[in-house]
Amino acid sequence: ASQTLTFIERNIPTKQQNIREFAYKTLVRPQLEYCSSVWSPHTQHNKHKLEMVQRRAARWVTSDFSSYTRVTPILGQLGWRSLELRRCDAKLLTFYKIIHGLVAVPMPPYIIAPSRLSRHMHPLSFRQIPTPCNYYKFSFYPSTIILWNTLPSGIAQAPTLAQFREGVTKLCHR
Repeated sequence: ASQTLTFIERNIPTKQQNIREFAYKTLVRPQLEYCSSVWSPHTQHNKHKLEMVQRRAARWVTSDFSSYTRVTPILGQLGWRSLELRRCDAKLLTFYKIIHGLVAVPMPPYIIAPSRLSRHMHPLSFRQIPTPCNYYKFSFYPSTIILWNTLPSGIAQAPTLAQFREGVTKLCHR
């Protein structure tokens, strides 16, 4: 993704922000988000490497290379959410599709509802999977169930995928 960004920086001479943004969203961001619903980096180092590509792209899109300018307001101005939030959204959307049979991925038998619901759980909560090692702890099902169980009941029980997607993207407290 970084090499592709360098390539488009070198070969797209226009200063028009909409063309640069379209080039980034078409050529670079899909590489950053490839399989992000299933694979998501869990170390701060790897997360930082991915975010730095997007931050560099934001500077290029706005043509603001000043070392005095912070990138976070630029990302806000462009309306770009962090890649980490986008990965969480992708995980939750994939899990919603699995639960409701919208994809041809069967629900594994070890994913079960809790034996007793507490007042902090919604009716579609699942029991957390005990994970003895990090490589499994941060894999799709264990990490997504933790995110899923923190969703408000209204979002988790959304009747359509579009309503669920809208609710998840509006959720700001994650």
